[in-house]
Amino acid sequence: GFMNKFDQIEIMLREEKVDIIILSEIDITELEYLKNFEGFNMILQNCEKRRIVMGIKKGIDHEVIAYPGNLPHVAVQTNQMTVCGIYNDFTANKVRLTKSERQGRLQSFLLWFDSVAKKKSLLIGDFNINWDNKSAEKEALQNWALENDFKQTVTEPTRSYLHHDKEKSSLIDLSFIRGCEENTKVIDPVISDHKAVIVSLSRPIPVTQTKLIKKVN
Repeated sequence: GFMNKFDQIEIMLREEKVDIIILSEIDITELEYLKNFEGFNMILQNCEKRRIVMGIKKGIDHEVIAYPGNLPHVAVQTNQMTVCGIYNDFTANKVRLTKSERQGRLQSFLLWFDSVAKKKSLLIGDFNINWDNKSAEKEALQNWALENDFKQTVTEPTRSYLHHDKEKSSLIDLSFIRGCEENTKVIDPVISDHKAVIVSLSRPIPVTQTKLIKKVN
């Protein structure tokens, strides 16, 4: 489970000097205890089964904001920017969504995010939309980014898997940034089938780095 990888993640936080970490697919229930990373406040998705969690360094002033829909997410407003992590999964209330339902859910979320996001904003997460392939979902996401001045900054595959005994890869963990100069890199945390995306923001603002780690369960 998540706690079995806790120490490894905490080491990575120190090594990469992370200010905000976003973990998805951790699936912590309301009855389970979530240990804090040293020096961090933990923010859980407000639902029965928490699919995503954010850790934000103590001392960074922030306000939690919540989308009223059912897309797994955690979002905060700091003094200077909006930071949001999402997990665009394939189900809602344990029911598998059709492609059009899933696309509609994401578009509704993006409309909400537009309404609350500051000029400096970061939206990051597992979108489950392969940026390396052409698709209607990718095109809609590209159009949203273009219309709202966001730049997608991840440029290399973030997940590797076997398909018919052949190794495949996909770029489904994405980072959309507006109003900030950035440096984005992808590293292998060795605790997941997804790589970690690290975003460093070069301007002197509270959120300097964000890491997404998938499948820590």
